[in-house]
Amino acid sequence: MKSVTINNQRGITMIMSLILLFVTTIAAIAAGRGSGLQYIMAGNSAQSQIAYYAAEAGIEQGEAWIDTNISSSGQRRALVNVSNNGVFQQGDEPFDLSDLKLWFSRSDTKSANNAIVRGQARFMIRWLGEIAPLDPNYTGKRLNAFDVIAVGENDDGSVQTQIISTVYRYL
Repeated sequence: MKSVTINNQRGITMIMSLILLFVTTIAAIAAGRGSGLQYIMAGNSAQSQIAYYAAEAGIEQGEAWIDTNISSSGQRRALVNVSNNGVFQQGDEPFDLSDLKLWFSRSDTKSANNAIVRGQARFMIRWLGEIAPLDPNYTGKRLNAFDVIAVGENDDGSVQTQIISTVYRYL
């Protein structure tokens, strides 16, 4: 029996190794780009959460402000008529409330500083009106509706979140 050697297949191992190395390199680059994008997305999510929780703290402080400073309808009427106090009637908004950057540069928004929450918040209170009682002869306290509007901002001011909560109080 004769032994047959094939001499024309020299170097095929090297070519196959180079192709495998190229495919592995491309896969590693793609994985690196994907993980970098996930890192950026996680950072954006964290910044949005900071702004959201700051706005939530603003809502809570706005509600506490109503409970502390408005105990009668007479006080509410007086507060609504004073300028630059953060309380206004619906339709008398002092600026475009959807322009979130303006919230942190104006004196007619109240600061809602909270040591527990990172970021900062500002709030305003909008009196929506009294809700008429069902009994026209009722002379007791009347239900009043307020919107507490808060804007939270993350640490560096790059993300803002606005929350509006309707609050009802008997005055």
